[in-house]
Amino acid sequence: MKKFNVDKTSNVGLRDSITRNSTKHTNSIIASQSLFSGWSSVSELKSAQATFRALRSEYYAKEQQALLKDIEKYLECIATKEKHNIAKLSVKSNKTQLRAMQEKFKQGESTATEVASAREGFSTSEAQEAITLANYEAAKSSFIETIGALPENLTMPQVPDDLITDLDELIATAKRKNLSIETVQHQIISAKAESSAAKGQLLPTVDFRIRADKTKYTPQSDANGTVNNKGVTSSLSVRVPILSKGGAEYSDIRRANQAHKKSILSFDSAIKRISSQCTAALSNFEAAKKRLLATKQAVKSAEIAYDGMTQEEQLGSKTIIDVLRAEDRLNNARDGFVDAKKEYPIHCISN
Repeated sequence: MKKFNVDKTSNVGLRDSITRNSTKHTNSIIASQSLFSGWSSVSELKSAQATFRALRSEYYAKEQQALLKDIEKYLECIATKEKHNIAKLSVKSNKTQLRAMQEKFKQGESTATEVASAREGFSTSEAQEAITLANYEAAKSSFIETIGALPENLTMPQVPDDLITDLDELIATAKRKNLSIETVQHQIISAKAESSAAKGQLLPTVDFRIRADKTKYTPQSDANGTVNNKGVTSSLSVRVPILSKGGAEYSDIRRANQAHKKSILSFDSAIKRISSQCTAALSNFEAAKKRLLATKQAVKSAEIAYDGMTQEEQLGSKTIIDVLRAEDRLNNARDGFVDAKKEYPIHCISN
């Protein structure tokens, strides 16, 4: 009989290593909306809009100031050029007089003193021409720097005839259209809105919140099924502030109220300042107009006096010194007329 050996080794405790993978995806979306914040958000929006308008008015005011400076550069270039032309005419006239005195001296009809006086007048006119030329070149350089173009074909602007000459009408128009008044008005609105926003910190706030979730879970199992979950949660919360900032909100309210009062005082000061400026502008305008007419008449009279003095000097009843004095008065009158023509448009613009 044969015997067989049987292996009775046990496999208990030995299992296959199996990896199971499960997937899970969760998507959430949250939306929050403030329903009521004590009107603070509305007031802050109003304040921001008013601040923007105030800054815009300040920008336009600075733009007008820049344009006024450009106009002044324009008129200054014209005035210096006309004064240089006057100086050149004076040099030409004095040169003619000097030659005439030298010829008379050769013929014995004039003295050395008269020749020296004519030479002094000619030298003085040459010096004055050099000064006016330097002023004109400086004005041209300033014009190019400011305007960005060469000063060519410049003409004195014409003053309109429909300017406001009544003080009450001028003040009323300035109050409606002056940019500084408009700036202060918007600042008052902004300060008042800031005060309302500060007071809104003491009022309750209401918030609405909604959340939507979606979960997709796929476990690895024999059934290999998928589990989907969806949910929507909404909440409405009301918060009542009770010393949420430790009392600092009351300081914010007082500060905002003080800023509002200050803006109102600034408006009153601006109204008074505009009224004063209108009075001064109208007075300067009338003075510039009278000066223009007076200097124009002075030039005509000085020209007549100079022509008469020259004729009398040729007849021997006047000396060259009298002629030089008459010419000096004529040049001064012409320079004054040029200054009046330059200032008159500026006062019109200010008016």
